[in-house]
Amino acid sequence: MKTGRVNNPLISLLRPSSTASEAKQRLEKALAIHKLENQTASNSWFMLETSVATKSLKIASIIGSNFKLEVNDQNYHYFLFGHGGHLIVEADSNVCLLQSRKGVLLPRSSWRLSSEESSSFTSIGFMPLDLITAARTLAPPAWTPPLGQDSPLGSLLKIPAQEDQACAELINAALSMIVALVELTRLDEELLNSAGLDQDLYKAMALIAFNDLRNFELGGHKDEPDKADRRLHLILDFIRLNLDKKLSISLLQAQTTYSRRNLQYAFKEQIGCTPLQWIRRERMALALAKLETSDPTNSTVKDIASSCGYKSLSRFYIDFRSTYGCTPYDILRLTDEGT
Repeated sequence: MKTGRVNNPLISLLRPSSTASEAKQRLEKALAIHKLENQTASNSWFMLETSVATKSLKIASIIGSNFKLEVNDQNYHYFLFGHGGHLIVEADSNVCLLQSRKGVLLPRSSWRLSSEESSSFTSIGFMPLDLITAARTLAPPAWTPPLGQDSPLGSLLKIPAQEDQACAELINAALSMIVALVELTRLDEELLNSAGLDQDLYKAMALIAFNDLRNFELGGHKDEPDKADRRLHLILDFIRLNLDKKLSISLLQAQTTYSRRNLQYAFKEQIGCTPLQWIRRERMALALAKLETSDPTNSTVKDIASSCGYKSLSRFYIDFRSTYGCTPYDILRLTDEGT
């Protein structure tokens, strides 16, 4: 079968598999495959594939025809990059076409991919907290990932959603890193760890997923004020010291000489968000720090939520999952496993 319609940068590293079961067995280190099958009635099967796994990334690349792939993964999120052909991606009730040199960001859940012709893609399984950590190294201290429906970690998201040359260049850079990472993994895993390629790839993916990070590099957003109005500094300090308490605009206004309107304007102009958005971001950062350092035998998610100012445990779960792509219990459980 010809592969001229696809342009996979890892093609020299792919190997043929003679059956779907053989391909599934090889790919399982990088994809939590629930099902991989031939969609045609004939017994013909064609697939070239490769897969590697590092400490924090899982990479698989495939060229195939008439196949259907189902993945069920409750731990990793996935980036998919298209290399040509006709690939349909489904997650929950969302469906999209994975186009060449473009991508799809998938949440941690079940997703499906199918091809009715010669097609190719590369997947990157990643930990959402590691992606956010990489994003924070590229952004000012006040930055926090978007919440809720605006979060790229919450649901299927096409990358880019519209024509975006900067994103296209980042995707090309990420694919080049993937080629180097796969080659190094096969040669010398210690060399891979010392080269730091996985962290560089995380940063590239962060810039792709959180497009506002590119504005920080260009100076398009403002950080917390260094020499700005001291009144705002006092309010920020007040918030940090009282995250466990009920905070409102009226209470913040009472701590300074700002009018309600000027207080809202100062936050928007100097930090880039509203006061309540900033409070929620600070609470989420505090909650993550507490969950990562708490003793699971002596701490509960409810206790930590309360210490971060949440009276509603369900609201705490919703905000945490929207911010970090996982539940508070997931973090507490990982802390327990690491002790």
